[in-house]
Amino acid sequence: MKELRPKTYKNFIGVGNIDEAIRLSIEDPEQGGVTMFTQADNGYIDKTFLFHSRDGRTLKLSGKYHSFWGDYERDILLAVKNGHLMRIITGTTFSESIIRPNVGNFHMEYLTIGNTIYFTNNVIIGAIEDYTARDLRLPAYQYKRRLPAGHLIEQYRGRTYLAKTIGDDHFIIYTDGYNYEHFDERSDKGFFRIPARATMLKAVNDGIYLSCGDTRFLWGTSPEKLQPIKVSDFPAFEGSARSAKDIQIGKNKYKNAVLWTSREGAFIGGDEGFYENLIGSRYKPVIEGMGCGFITQGTINQYISILRN
Repeated sequence: MKELRPKTYKNFIGVGNIDEAIRLSIEDPEQGGVTMFTQADNGYIDKTFLFHSRDGRTLKLSGKYHSFWGDYERDILLAVKNGHLMRIITGTTFSESIIRPNVGNFHMEYLTIGNTIYFTNNVIIGAIEDYTARDLRLPAYQYKRRLPAGHLIEQYRGRTYLAKTIGDDHFIIYTDGYNYEHFDERSDKGFFRIPARATMLKAVNDGIYLSCGDTRFLWGTSPEKLQPIKVSDFPAFEGSARSAKDIQIGKNKYKNAVLWTSREGAFIGGDEGFYENLIGSRYKPVIEGMGCGFITQGTINQYISILRN
């Protein structure tokens, strides 16, 4: 059997597209056609096995942060650090301020509706307006309650949808129409049960992609009329799902899309429950657990999923 020998690539196509791109050679097909690397910084390999560099980045911030979320148009960047929800002020130099203290070190989810940013981490829930955090407003009517803290939150057709697990019971709680902070405590009007903990809750134009032991598309316009359509036997890894608009990955273009990772690979789902496996049988994650995902859109559209045990 032919021995695989490491290679060193001293240059490759850069930010200025000056150098020729290097095509990775197939050393030994019997070994899966792998080229060994000792080090590859700030680069990526395209589907034709050409090796490119990413745009360079300058380190602006470091520390024990997690649960980053930002909105360029609102000029706001949020993260959790040392148990506090922080606003990170960007510029030539970065600074930070506490926007909500003592939120704990659990993963934080965010949702933007109009000028309000909602945040929840299954322990607390609140809202941010004009860079100031507040509690959810108190309801004024019988049977109405403030949304509890949950571990997933989404907006669909004028309502907030929130995933909540209490012991062995799992729920999707939804608010009244165009009242994003209050729900009806009666079981047939404000929530429904699901068979397992929700690990994905992401909406498109005509439905919601929900993972709760499996992955399904809830098609319909109102909570009581949502019809489940089976998508996969495997649920999304919690934290991996991200939403995108007007994105093309592969041959298909999506006006509204959700991307997620599961044991079967990386998926994209759009309106009407149309979905596809982006990597087929070429790769399947070998670990399971919570992760994170993010999307870069530009000359090259990329969905990047990072998983941890």
